[in-house]
Amino acid sequence: MKRSIFMSLFIPLAIFALCMLLIIPAFADTVRSNVKNTGGCNNSNVVAFTEDGFYWLYNFMMYTDFSTLDTTYVCAKPECDHTDHLYCDAGNRIPDFQIVDGKLYTVDFDWQIDQGRYLTESNLALGERRKVMEFSHDYMGSFCSEAFEIYRNYVIYLGDFGSVCINRLGAPLEDEIILFEVTEEEAKEEFPIIYEVKGGVPYSWRFWTDDNYFYFMGNYALLGAERTFNSKYANQLYRYDLLTKTCEQVWDLPSSKDVGEWKLEGISTNGWYIKDDYIYYFLTGNGLWRTNLNTGVHENLFQTDVNGTAFFDGEYLYINNSDDLSMLFNGFQDEERVIQVFRMDGTKINTISLKSLYEENEADYFDILGTYRDEFVLQSLDIYNNTETQDIKYYLVNAMTGEIQFIADIYNTILMES
Repeated sequence: MKRSIFMSLFIPLAIFALCMLLIIPAFADTVRSNVKNTGGCNNSNVVAFTEDGFYWLYNFMMYTDFSTLDTTYVCAKPECDHTDHLYCDAGNRIPDFQIVDGKLYTVDFDWQIDQGRYLTESNLALGERRKVMEFSHDYMGSFCSEAFEIYRNYVIYLGDFGSVCINRLGAPLEDEIILFEVTEEEAKEEFPIIYEVKGGVPYSWRFWTDDNYFYFMGNYALLGAERTFNSKYANQLYRYDLLTKTCEQVWDLPSSKDVGEWKLEGISTNGWYIKDDYIYYFLTGNGLWRTNLNTGVHENLFQTDVNGTAFFDGEYLYINNSDDLSMLFNGFQDEERVIQVFRMDGTKINTISLKSLYEENEADYFDILGTYRDEFVLQSLDIYNNTETQDIKYYLVNAMTGEIQFIADIYNTILMES
């Protein structure tokens, strides 16, 4: 009898303790990069904010101070001149990183043999670096996909051939769980060129976390010189429950029969955001919508004819008609390059003109890389310039006033003094 009573008390307490462990916030002192757009090939996790500044990544890891806008290399070697990619701590990072509880996580691999991707943990100066865990796929990440996302002591990441995998942070590779499997045969059949060139990652994914869930959605990938877009799983949202250990598809882009006739047919999701079991998504020509992921009920929050890709930070909606996806789909039209800022109820806050930046830089497109409070980091890129002098500039933009402040100027991989 005593044994039975003990077990009846122990099991609920153990379950409660496990649940409490899982609800510990993943970010104690750092705000996540919150741009998650389902179009284009700019990576989502290339900016992370703190109270005093933000980390950002091109081919070097950089840090910009909010108060002074001074930008420095994130390198722990005092004698380093930041010109040797292999020696410099900041050099040649895989284009994806996260800061969790004051630790910086990046993806590294053996440069000599060009294989064996693994997750590393370091302090915020990229010092005291240590290998945390291995990933299953040699080509860790792609130009149009995120490489990993850490949340509640778990890591979701790309596996073989574009599969989506999960493991506990620091666990051995043999504990890996495949959430969504892409076979080698499928990779070869769907995109044989990408399979050969990119190491077998034909599909692109965006990751998201909320409550006890990991989410992942197919992302459009840029294919070939014709700049066509494709992803077999675009607009399909999957959810993995950390408590029940189950994975299922929970959303697909609604059809006209689900919502009534679309004002503009054939449109893909131009940006999305998940909060409290709702997915918020913007459709060019059809406005802002949301769907309850548990009930499947769809709502139109507001209608607008504004064209572009949407970015969310929970309070504001930024619609950018000058990002890579918008410009390529619209054929580089002559309309003014602008970013329009709305509240989630449709109240328009501001229209920020990028005309001066466009004329000054002759940039082909502008991407929002991350938002924090009322400001966002903007990248301009001239994709048709000579690759040795390809002009890439970074700015900090105030969404309320429209003030644009210059941060840094990069020619290919070298940060130039402003």
